[in-house]
Amino acid sequence: VIQYYGAENDEFILDIDRSGSILLPKIGPVMLNGLNLAEARSLIRSRVETQLVGVKATITVGNTKFINIFVAGNVISPGVYSMPALSRVTHALYTAGGISDLGTFRNIQVKRQGKIVGSVDLYDFLVNGDNSSDINLHPNDVVLVGPAKINIQVRGAVKRPGIYELIGNEDIKSLINIFGGFAPGADSENVSYSSLVSENPTNLISFKVNKKIKFYDGDNIFIKF
Repeated sequence: VIQYYGAENDEFILDIDRSGSILLPKIGPVMLNGLNLAEARSLIRSRVETQLVGVKATITVGNTKFINIFVAGNVISPGVYSMPALSRVTHALYTAGGISDLGTFRNIQVKRQGKIVGSVDLYDFLVNGDNSSDINLHPNDVVLVGPAKINIQVRGAVKRPGIYELIGNEDIKSLINIFGGFAPGADSENVSYSSLVSENPTNLISFKVNKKIKFYDGDNIFIKF
């Protein structure tokens, strides 16, 4: 849906044809194939402002087609879902009821014609507010939620105590970012670490030095006051 305003005021409802283009009134065809919504808006605005003096445009999405998406693995309700064509991985996960207790938040794969075309780490969004890895889905894509491999418990003097999933290559700095930092008065130099499978099942480690630590599923970290 395109609205002209300024020297001209009008509204047009345009269909995107099979080749991926629209016929822009008083301008001509504009190819949108392969562009995301932000890029399409920018291109249309540029064409309007360049070719129609004193006219600007706003662009919104009207009716979109629906596509079938397969959501598989460790979700509440796996299955085939019909979704709007502009849907992303997070929309598919929401539609499937969310990730189950066994599922990973860190490596959600998107398969297209049998090949992995991308993966989504939801911690990027949940911890850092970055949704750039949230992939636009295509017809018949498979969203696969595998099992979480390393969950550790963080307790004590931290801002967000809880159970967190690791992907195996975190350093101290990234782990601190995940649990939100230390509470006032925390002793970050003598952190209690316990494990069921590590060669050093109980240990005191310093979180003041940024280094990599090999964690195992079920490990426990306690930050003292």
